[in-house]
Amino acid sequence: MLSSLNAPAASLVKPATSAAPARGRAVISKAQGSAQQKELQLIGPEPQRFAVAKGQLTTIASAAFPFLMRLGSGGFVSGYSVSLVKDDGKYAMLEGLGRKMREESAALSGFNRPQQPITLYEFEGCPFCRKVREAVNILDLDVLFKPCPKDGPNWRPEANQKGGKRMFPYMVDDNTGTAMYESDAIISYLFNTYGDGKVPLGLRLGPLTAISCGLAMLPRALKGSAYTPSKLPEQPLVYWGYEASPFCKVVREKLCELELPHIQRSCARGSPKRQELYERRGRFQARSLVCCHTLPQVRAGGQLVSPPAAPVLTFCGFWGLSEQPVLARFCLPLTASLHSRLQAPYLEDPNTGKAMFESASIIQTRMLCEL
Repeated sequence: MLSSLNAPAASLVKPATSAAPARGRAVISKAQGSAQQKELQLIGPEPQRFAVAKGQLTTIASAAFPFLMRLGSGGFVSGYSVSLVKDDGKYAMLEGLGRKMREESAALSGFNRPQQPITLYEFEGCPFCRKVREAVNILDLDVLFKPCPKDGPNWRPEANQKGGKRMFPYMVDDNTGTAMYESDAIISYLFNTYGDGKVPLGLRLGPLTAISCGLAMLPRALKGSAYTPSKLPEQPLVYWGYEASPFCKVVREKLCELELPHIQRSCARGSPKRQELYERRGRFQARSLVCCHTLPQVRAGGQLVSPPAAPVLTFCGFWGLSEQPVLARFCLPLTASLHSRLQAPYLEDPNTGKAMFESASIIQTRMLCEL
């Protein structure tokens, strides 16, 4: 199993011994995750279900634009499905009357899983890199990202030295001894090696895919592309998130600007890692669904708002963003409750033994600055 989380930074740049992918095996075992979790101190404010941090509305709205432009690509794992099941105490999107709405994927369990994390050299502002990141999330892969912002002194020169070209993205898979450039080639390789071989339509439209990725990133142009001086950690950070989430995107931008290596625990909708994080922290919030009748008051834009008298299902996701106390963009009658507060992004730093939810808190805290 993977030992990179406990390895010094120097070992991250050394090629590992090739190993064949294992079917259905996670990169990081639950036992390893639990052992590490005991050593981490959760810091920062309590995650809020229903609020965009003060002053962050414009940032989150612009970060949500790629999700719309790319029609949700990278937001759902391969084989994603929703089903109504009996309440068994596990993570679910909604629950009520002894039933749960569960997101899952039957396909993922049949896919090969890398025994070591695939390494990707890329940067946030590149449309070709975004294509590959979407593929990583669809396949639910754990990847070691080595961000390569402009003028970055570490990973960009390393990628040029290893591959011999000044191009991104650049992938190194020590599981199969494969290294390659070109986003379309990387995507095809990932789906053939760690999927069912079928690349989703949104990722195989050639120039149209690249153009749509480029247009999707215009509101956040140059974010995550230029280097900000920082101190490299001895061990890579562990980042739980997925490409389609605007809250995750702003954290990824900061990680890239600081050139901080991080292992991404991909957890798009339908990922089994959502259950894993729920077991570890008891929460996973992606700003999706809230049933107001279960809450005496709801926090919106820093203000407490009383819920309506009648039970309603409130959608407060990518389109329900407001700094004003708005309960919903639309409501549907429903008797249900939110099963658990689960949230992405979630960042773990094995170097300091700290962990944190909430994108605004992660970006603004000294957790990253103290590295």
